[in-house]
Amino acid sequence: SSGAKLILVGDAEQLQPIEAGAAFRAIVERTGYAELETIYRQNEPWMRAASLDLARGRVKEALSSYRAKGKLISQPLKADAIETLIADWNRDYDPEKSTLILAHLRRDVRQLNTMAREKLVERGLIETGHAFRTEDGPRRFAAGDQIVFLKNEGSLGVKNGMIGKVVEAAPGRIVATIGDGEGASRVTVDQRFYRNLDHGYATTIHKSQGATVDRVKVLA
Repeated sequence: SSGAKLILVGDAEQLQPIEAGAAFRAIVERTGYAELETIYRQNEPWMRAASLDLARGRVKEALSSYRAKGKLISQPLKADAIETLIADWNRDYDPEKSTLILAHLRRDVRQLNTMAREKLVERGLIETGHAFRTEDGPRRFAAGDQIVFLKNEGSLGVKNGMIGKVVEAAPGRIVATIGDGEGASRVTVDQRFYRNLDHGYATTIHKSQGATVDRVKVLA
């Protein structure tokens, strides 16, 4: 309406839409902006400093900080990098904390999810689970599984990229919790009506935008 005030919040340096877009960047360039620099997602001071380096294009300095803390590991072969990442993830895994593995390619995400879940089954932390027919093929889900929703569905209250945890599983049906604390909700998913979900130990970098977790590991 006439006289309304519009406030846009975003970051033009984050990943842009795959489709045509970048409207936010165009508006910023034409109208100016106010910038928030206080970082809340990273707890460690060195991580906050590295995040500011990345935001300002100082990639070398940021990576040097991660390498100095032993958080940047290089491998000559991709297969070795994946094995090392999964071993590191498995060692640090804590069901009470949220962890996400990120990768650029969907085929890498599929492999990482398979390997991560196999580790949890081997350790007896989750069961083999029950069959569920997803849009990408058959999967098995069990109580304790981390999952990701891949399509908005208002009737369930889920959005594309949302992470959940399975609390009950049966053939073709799961019950999952979404969110934490007072904001947590529980949804029941039946494969007859919604199949756009997958294991969520790993996801693509695009899917992860907006997510807040305790730990992140990246296959770069």
